[in-house]
Amino acid sequence: MRKLFLSTRAADLGLRPDSGTPPVFGAAFDWPVGTQFATIAALTDGSASLYTTGTYNILGGQAHAPVRAAAQQFVQTAAQHLGSLAPLNNHPYPATNRARLFLLTFDGLRGIELTVDDLRPGSGRYAQAFANAQTVLEALRKTV
Repeated sequence: MRKLFLSTRAADLGLRPDSGTPPVFGAAFDWPVGTQFATIAALTDGSASLYTTGTYNILGGQAHAPVRAAAQQFVQTAAQHLGSLAPLNNHPYPATNRARLFLLTFDGLRGIELTVDDLRPGSGRYAQAFANAQTVLEALRKTV
């Protein structure tokens, strides 16, 4: 499911760039949870999902207003880092004790690998985007 999300193109969703369309239409964050990875994925339409390398996933969520709002806020906050993310042709998981931020753009997938310290409140420039991804997770967990 993660691979499918990260391979999504704007055209797959019927989105076309125009002067009123932001260049980013989705975002995802991978981070370590023990020996596994969790991924929060969200689109500007408010849909959001949790994918794990284990067996637990939560899909959709857009039927719930708190999930939609959190997903849209996460994408908006993550999009502020567009200039720092490099184009990607694949979507690897981050190395051990690292995290990865992805942006889905009209020009393709972009990403950056981060240290876990980059995500800690008050200590890294990606902390707010990560905090907003966690808010998506909290909203998703309340739907199941």
